[in-house]
Amino acid sequence: MKEADLHLYDQLLELSLFQGMSRSDLAQIAGHSKIRFDKHLNGDTIAKAGEPCHDMVFLTNGRAQVVTTAYDNSYMVEEYVSAPYIIEPEHLFGLSQVFASTYTAMEACNIMALSKEEILKLADTHLIFRLNLLNNYTTIIHKKENATWRTAPESMEQRIGQWILAHCKRPAGEKHIKIKMETLAKELNDSRLDVSKALNNMKAEGKIMLTRGMIHVPHAERI
Repeated sequence: MKEADLHLYDQLLELSLFQGMSRSDLAQIAGHSKIRFDKHLNGDTIAKAGEPCHDMVFLTNGRAQVVTTAYDNSYMVEEYVSAPYIIEPEHLFGLSQVFASTYTAMEACNIMALSKEEILKLADTHLIFRLNLLNNYTTIIHKKENATWRTAPESMEQRIGQWILAHCKRPAGEKHIKIKMETLAKELNDSRLDVSKALNNMKAEGKIMLTRGMIHVPHAERI
């Protein structure tokens, strides 16, 4: 195996879609699949919301900012992902084949991309890859389904926490939500006064920080 193929082999081992595959299968993929490689510098756009999702994009090195905006632009959520990470695999197929969020490199990032045709080819020829792909999609579905049937929060603080988590890619890590108090109150179907009191209670408990028009969450897993 060539040195370049060995490097690719190591990268594939870190990605969930290729885990469990045999050494010979990975060697075949490394040597014969049409894989695109890109390098993005700090500030470069990796994927942009609204643009077509033609490839399955893997962040193999580095850290990226993720910004998701409401359809009416009334609020925005900013969070961060680190390699190894698959960028919105669920949007490669189905009803909405466009990126839902914008991904921007926060440092030098390496990207590996496989076209939809290559993904289908790998799924057709490699059983383990096909099972991993199905597991990936069903996990996304199950998480969304489970979120729908959670126990209703008892307090406004819990309602705010649940709303924040429902709008994040990952239920952990640093988050920044740009939203007006009136908009959040409307989202929660409650009064601005009650929402303001709850936010200040969460601030006093160290769960969030507040600035004008912004909610800063240092650790989403703690809210």
